[in-house]
Amino acid sequence: DNIWRLAARVSSYQTIDKSIAVVDRPYSLLPQITLAADVPTGPNRLRYQLNSEWVNFDRNAGVSGQRLDINPSVSLPLRNSYSFLIPKAGYRYTAYNLTGTTDETPERGLPIYSLDGGLLFERAGVWRRRDYIQTLEPRLFYLHIPYEHQDGLPIFDTGIPDFSFYNLFRENRFVGADRAGDADQAT
Repeated sequence: DNIWRLAARVSSYQTIDKSIAVVDRPYSLLPQITLAADVPTGPNRLRYQLNSEWVNFDRNAGVSGQRLDINPSVSLPLRNSYSFLIPKAGYRYTAYNLTGTTDETPERGLPIYSLDGGLLFERAGVWRRRDYIQTLEPRLFYLHIPYEHQDGLPIFDTGIPDFSFYNLFRENRFVGADRAGDADQAT
């Protein structure tokens, strides 16, 4: 089993529309390095994970700099043939080294707690002389992340994802590491 995953990339963009202001153009990622770990364990045992990223955001105008985002977590996936329950606890730490702003080293650290559970119901049936299996899978996802004021942090690559079924069960209502959405909610 592969526990560690390391990736590096460089991205730069050419803006075709010259009417877009320089401060509204996308940042270049020079470079972006991600490191992730997922320690495999047996069924119904603790699972340890790490997601981390270091990236240098570069642009000719406005705020530029580096961001370090580290998100370790531990969960206990309990599963059987008809149900699952996954309590999870983690911590998300994000730190910056910036130029072009008054606060050059802002940081944020937030605990993240979630509880994901569901049941699996199946029954066989016949409709118009064809066999089928009817499945019902109710699921409940609870998420708690405390509020933290984040206006002092830059927004390099963060946005709001499109509404989808998958996004109902995310641990962050934002895509990207610059914002962490506070939550005390059940889906």
